[in-house]
Amino acid sequence: MVKRISFKNYKLFREKQTLEIVPITIFIGKNNSGKSAIAKLPTLISGSLRGGFSAPFQLETDGVRIGQSYEDLFYNREITGEPLEFEIHDGDSSVAAFITGDRSLNIRVSKLFVDGQEVNLAATKLNGLVPKDQDPKKMVLNFDYIESFRKFPAASFTDIFGEYDKLGVSGENAYKLLAQYHQAGNKILQTISSWFEQNFEGWKISIKDVSGTSVSYEVVLENNFIKPINIVNTGSGIRQSLPLIVRSFMPVEKDTLIIIEEPETHLHPAAHGNLAERFVDSYLEDKRRNYMIETHSENFILRIQRLIASNKISANDVAIYYIDYNEHEGHSALKRLSIEIDGEVEDWPDNIFNEGLDEVLKFRRAQKEQQNAGKNP
Repeated sequence: MVKRISFKNYKLFREKQTLEIVPITIFIGKNNSGKSAIAKLPTLISGSLRGGFSAPFQLETDGVRIGQSYEDLFYNREITGEPLEFEIHDGDSSVAAFITGDRSLNIRVSKLFVDGQEVNLAATKLNGLVPKDQDPKKMVLNFDYIESFRKFPAASFTDIFGEYDKLGVSGENAYKLLAQYHQAGNKILQTISSWFEQNFEGWKISIKDVSGTSVSYEVVLENNFIKPINIVNTGSGIRQSLPLIVRSFMPVEKDTLIIIEEPETHLHPAAHGNLAERFVDSYLEDKRRNYMIETHSENFILRIQRLIASNKISANDVAIYYIDYNEHEGHSALKRLSIEIDGEVEDWPDNIFNEGLDEVLKFRRAQKEQQNAGKNP
C-alpha cells in the first residue's frame, strides 16, 4: 500500500509537502485550512493508480468528490499556472507526475517518472497515472472514506443483500451489514453490541425481525432497564458513531486505509477517547486496517497520547499532522508534530484547542523546560 505522498501546488498547498501514512494518521487544524483536501488526497491517488480512464485524475472516486472541475485541484485555481506535482511511494515502487492544464479546463501529464525513470509520453499511453503496459496491481491504495455526517438509518429496511468491502461515504452500508451478521449468526454483531454496552452506559445493539417476517429488519437499542427502542428514536451521537464502530470490526482481505472525517460528530466529549481507543484496537487486531482521521477533538488526541504512554501502541505508528493556513501569504503547510515515546508532543501549535487545554499544554511545556534546565545548569 502507498506509504508516502508528496505534493505541490495542490489546492491550498502552494509549496511542496510530504505526507507519511502510518497506521494511525491524524489531522488537526482550524477550519478551512485544508484538512479535508489532505484527507481526500488518497482517494484521488487511488483512482489514478487504478486507471481505467485517459485523464490523469477523476474528480470522483468511489463516491468521494474532490472538486467540481479540474481547476479546483490547483493552487488558487490557477490551472494554467505552475504544474500540479505528485510523488507516490509504496516502499518498493514510486511514481512522480507533473500535471498541467489549459484554458479549456483540461489536464494532462506533462512529465512522468516510474521508479525514477522518465517515461516517454510520446510513445506511451496512460491509464490514469500508470502506463498501460504496467501491472495495475504494482502500486495500490485501497481506502474506505467516511464523511463527517453519517446517514441516519430508516426505521426498518429489507434490502440487505450484497457483499460490501466499504462502509460507504455516508456509512450507509452499516445497517445492512448488521442485518447480515444477524441473519448469519455472525459473532461480530455481538462484539459490536458488547462494545456499546461497555462504552455507552450499558446500551446494547441488536437486530429485530419486523413482525417475525425475516425479510424486514430494524436496529434497536436496549439495556437492563429499558425495553428495545428503534434506533431512529435515539440520540444523534449513537447514530453517528455506530457506522464507525461497525467499520472498525469489519473484516478486511487486503490493506485498507479507513479515512474518517470528524468521528466525534454529535458525541459527548467523554466518548471521544473511547472512539480513539477503538480505532487503535481495530488496527492492533488486524494490521491491514489503517486509519486516517480528521478531528477537532482534544479528548481524542489525549487518549491517543495516553495509549502511547501506556505502550499500547508505538509512537512510530502514530502521526499527528497540523495543517496551518498562513493568512498573510495565502497558503497552507503540513507539519508533522514530534511525538515522544511517553506520548508527549513537544511542539503543539498555540490556540488550536480550547483555551483550557491550551493552558494545560503550555503548563506542561513550561514544566518540562524547567526540568531540562535543572538537568543542564
